[in-house]
Amino acid sequence: MTRQYSLPFQVLTTLRVAALVLTLTGIFLWFVLGRVQDQIEQSARENFQVFANSAFGELDELTQSRLRYLNTLSKLLPMFPDRFSEATRNALAQTFLKETGQNALTVVWPDDTELYFLRRDIEAPTGAAYTMGLLQVQADDSRVISASYHRIDGSVIARRRIPIDLYPSRSEWHQNALRLNEPYLSSPHPIPGRDNLAMTLSARVNQTVVSLTTPLDMIDKLLQHLPISSNGAALIIDEQLRLIAIHSQSPAWSRANIETARMEALTNLKNPVLTAAALATDKLAENETSLITIRGTPYLMAWHSMLKVKGTQYKMLLLSPLSDMSQVTANARRDAWLITLALLAILLPLSWWGTGRMTRVLQALVKHSQRVGRMDFEPLNFPLQSNVREVKALGLAHESMRYALSTRVEAQTRVSRHLERLVGIGVSLVDKKDRQHLLDTVLDAAREIAAAEGGVLLLRDDDNILQLVATTGLIFPKAGPGLDLKSPQLQHESLAVSTVISGTTIVVDDIETDTRELLTIWRRQVAESGLQVQTAVSLPMRTPDRRVIGVMQILNAIDPDTGQVTRFSASQISYLESLAAQASVALENQKLIISQSRLLDTLVRTLGDAVDAKSAYTGRHCARVPELALMLAEEAHAADSGPLAGFAFNTEDEWREFRTGAWLHDCGKITSPEHVMDKATKLDMVYNRIHEIALRFEVLLRDARTETLLAQIDGSLDAATADARFSRRAEELQEQFALIARCNVGSEKMAAEDIAKLRVIATQNWLRHFDDRLGLSHEELSRHGDASDASNASLPAVEALLTDKCWHLIERSTEATRALTDGFRMTVPEYLYKHGEIYNLCIEYGTLTAEERFKINEHIIHTIRMLEGAQFPPHLQRVPEYAGTHHEAINGSGYPRGLKNEQLSIPARIMAIADIFEALTAADRPYKTAKPLSECIAILHRMKLKGHIDPDLFDLFLRRSVHLRYAHRFLAKEQIDAVNITLYLSNPADGVAAS
Repeated sequence: MTRQYSLPFQVLTTLRVAALVLTLTGIFLWFVLGRVQDQIEQSARENFQVFANSAFGELDELTQSRLRYLNTLSKLLPMFPDRFSEATRNALAQTFLKETGQNALTVVWPDDTELYFLRRDIEAPTGAAYTMGLLQVQADDSRVISASYHRIDGSVIARRRIPIDLYPSRSEWHQNALRLNEPYLSSPHPIPGRDNLAMTLSARVNQTVVSLTTPLDMIDKLLQHLPISSNGAALIIDEQLRLIAIHSQSPAWSRANIETARMEALTNLKNPVLTAAALATDKLAENETSLITIRGTPYLMAWHSMLKVKGTQYKMLLLSPLSDMSQVTANARRDAWLITLALLAILLPLSWWGTGRMTRVLQALVKHSQRVGRMDFEPLNFPLQSNVREVKALGLAHESMRYALSTRVEAQTRVSRHLERLVGIGVSLVDKKDRQHLLDTVLDAAREIAAAEGGVLLLRDDDNILQLVATTGLIFPKAGPGLDLKSPQLQHESLAVSTVISGTTIVVDDIETDTRELLTIWRRQVAESGLQVQTAVSLPMRTPDRRVIGVMQILNAIDPDTGQVTRFSASQISYLESLAAQASVALENQKLIISQSRLLDTLVRTLGDAVDAKSAYTGRHCARVPELALMLAEEAHAADSGPLAGFAFNTEDEWREFRTGAWLHDCGKITSPEHVMDKATKLDMVYNRIHEIALRFEVLLRDARTETLLAQIDGSLDAATADARFSRRAEELQEQFALIARCNVGSEKMAAEDIAKLRVIATQNWLRHFDDRLGLSHEELSRHGDASDASNASLPAVEALLTDKCWHLIERSTEATRALTDGFRMTVPEYLYKHGEIYNLCIEYGTLTAEERFKINEHIIHTIRMLEGAQFPPHLQRVPEYAGTHHEAINGSGYPRGLKNEQLSIPARIMAIADIFEALTAADRPYKTAKPLSECIAILHRMKLKGHIDPDLFDLFLRRSVHLRYAHRFLAKEQIDAVNITLYLSNPADGVAAS
């Protein structure tokens, strides 16, 4: 149950007042300020657009006035002499001062002579308004500037001649102006003789270039006049996103920092806001205010091209957080919360004081409720004084509840004792596995609940006869033949039969005054037995599907106060009916469990018998291994010392689990093909293919006879020579076939020289005149493939006497391989089968190829898969383990999982010994002769020394003469010979000679 947290009433009420005030304030802010926020945001966008238009207008006015001046000057230049007169220069200087705020005006002639006007010359004397200089190229290509420093009215203050290494024609702005023949705006470049940068607007007039140069610090001053927000920024960038100029109130953009960052790409400045804003200019419309979100913060942004001429493209970018433009809303929200806190400071003390008195009354009621909860039903010892009507009503209801509880507790206590007993009986019935014990328990419990003198219990058998199965209390006569439920007389005169037929409870309040016919037999039996029975209740025992399986009769209810016989109360009858129903379910469950267990045992044995019956090569293996395994398990269970002392099967379920695993240990063999299990010769494949080879020898022999006759007919050989050659050939073929036939039996190891002879014999050829694809199944045809097509292209075809052909290879599917390797450590052969004739005849031992041997060993994998998927009940969960480990070895060399000593339980090790010993001693296998007992023990001992089987179990197997007991039950008499077990025991002193 989820734990619920609670607070005192006074605290909770105060908190609720605070929550209400805070909630109302929040709703107000959300509803009112939310709408105001939208209007403020719209106003912010409009104000920002006005600011942007003003800034962009100032920028356009500055740049366009320079462009107009340059265009006007370009048109006037052709009207003046090549190098300008003194008056022309002075007039030009005045227009420069009046029309443009640029730092420098420059005229460069084709010979690299340059006339310039400079507003701010750091080398000019005090009082100079501008500097006019003329760069002249000397005969030796050296360069000298004739500089004059002028007041605002044009009068000269001083003159100087300055040698300088300056080549205007090599500058970017000069070269591009000549090339383009239209105004050109340069990228930022150093000012000759200065540390700062400038941008130059230039134009071509014939071969003369006129330019206006603006230092970047003048651009900075332009930006500084813009009224940006506290967290906003105004910046100019070029087309490579390099920072040209910036104005921001952030401390990060001091003058020194601006000079350091100038001409740096924004991406290198590690300022994600400026970088994102600059990148956004490619997507946003020019001169329009846009709202963008950068790193979760909304910004207002607008941009404008600085001057749309050839050359470097500059953009002015304006950026301001939306919050800077909507500060009014934030201030209003702050003021609202301050008012709310002030209101809470007033309301919370008032609420606390107002709920204090009510809290004291409620606390008193809580304390008294706790006393009632402890079954203390004393009345309230204080007056309920409260101005709250509901609190007064609560106090009165509390007193009424106390009184009602005090009057009913006693009755409920009696009822709960009966219920506890009934539930306890129900729980105990689940554990009863002995039928008679279950019946006696039910009847004793019924007598106890009803406080009765006695009772009987009758059950219905398969012949519809009610049989007396249990009695308690009163001394009842011995059970008779039972009551036939089919008898019409008994259906009317027998209380028990009437109960079964009607399926209802029959109550007898007084047997002497009750005149019902159904008590006829009951009165007679009571009179004959001398029992003093006055009251009774006869209850049908019904299963959940409403079948009546018996009758429970309880006699003579006793009044606990007087000790006299009394009638059964309604509550007693109700309890007895519940008990009868529980008993019925328990009996049915017990019957069902027994039948299910018998069915499972039958199925297990049937499956084992089916595996045994499948092939004569398994004999009665599945039936005998469980017998031997149980013999050895019983001895291990009984061991009270040594390594096996701690092993025991503690319950019947554990024995049954082991027995089931033993019976099913080879159930996977139902998947093993019979032609593999029963393969008696190497060429067996459903049938013995030696007959095919014998027929080929017949063909070769007939060919030899034909050649002999043809030689005699054409006269190339005389009859005697021809017959002699035929006789030699016939004898040779007989010897060759005899060798093949001997190899096919596989009764002994193949000698290397026999294999060599076999391969030589295989190279002989014979002629096939018929298509070997005819009459084949689809699957066979798919394996023949192109090789068969080629051999049948021109018949007759030359065939080798013995062959390993491509269609002899049966491939294994990837899915099948995965199923055999997933969770198992067995090397799976590449092919499912190899039916090649040479390959099979050259088997070194026995008759099975590696593929066929794996196919047989594969049965253990199928055993495990089948049993693990069978979903055994909890008490049989280890059946797959016991059945699937009998081919494992304690040294880890077994299969299918390669388990080692510590991974194998004692029952699993017992199974391994039982499986091996049964196979060694079996006399009903057609592929081998029966071995004597001594030889089998010797083989098993060698397996013990190699670490294949458990040495302690092997010693127990011999010391407790399990081998002899098994031999006398299952081995032929001629197999049972003397065995000196001291030769095989790990500690011979513990053993005795046995035979």
